[in-house]
Amino acid sequence: MAHWGKAMALYHQLWDFPDKKTLEEGRKELDKAKKQKHISPREKGFIETAQVFFQKNDKLDKKARIAAYSDAMEKWYASLSSDVEVGSFYALSLVALAYEEDAGEALELRRKAIGVLNPLFEQHPDHPGVAHYIIHATDEQSLAPQGLAAARRYAAIAPDSSHAIHMPSHIFVRLGMWQDSITSNVAAQGSGRACGGSPSSRIALSNARDGFPELLVFAKRPARQGPSRHHGRAPRRRSDG
Repeated sequence: MAHWGKAMALYHQLWDFPDKKTLEEGRKELDKAKKQKHISPREKGFIETAQVFFQKNDKLDKKARIAAYSDAMEKWYASLSSDVEVGSFYALSLVALAYEEDAGEALELRRKAIGVLNPLFEQHPDHPGVAHYIIHATDEQSLAPQGLAAARRYAAIAPDSSHAIHMPSHIFVRLGMWQDSITSNVAAQGSGRACGGSPSSRIALSNARDGFPELLVFAKRPARQGPSRHHGRAPRRRSDG
């Protein structure tokens, strides 16, 4: 599964898309994964669905490749709907596909993802992927109230992760919870700077320089205006992962 993980780490589903060279790298890792002995049926499912995304097919554009992977995940999920990892990755694929659709279809895909994730969150309230993906699925103005419980929980699940501390602010901003957003992003910046020199800390520091200040400044403006401002719209941006 390490080879599967290396392949999937090349596909940043919510913020960029692999180029031709990167897709080839992913295919090579998945070929290595399939050659391993004693692969379980579940491991085989992860590998084969990933191969749908990384397949060598120049006729597939970005949207078609994402859709093909999501369709494969949907079929697999139908047979393993209680599996928290399968469900999480399926829901994430729906959110990724939502970014490629018009507003109406995107909303339906987000709702579908929420429908997959909510039962998993009830059963696995400490699963970081489930909480994280609920926040992304509900990071839309009309859906934001459905993400508040996960937003409240996520920072506590991974208190040493600057990104986990920051993520709830996506929901707080949309709900006009300005002080909560400020607190979240200030704490995230502090955590990112305190991480040291590891690769993960460099990502944290990059987030601290990029996404966190944007939401922090956005939240501070209405916070200074007092409690009469109850709802707001977050800055329009794709996602920070």
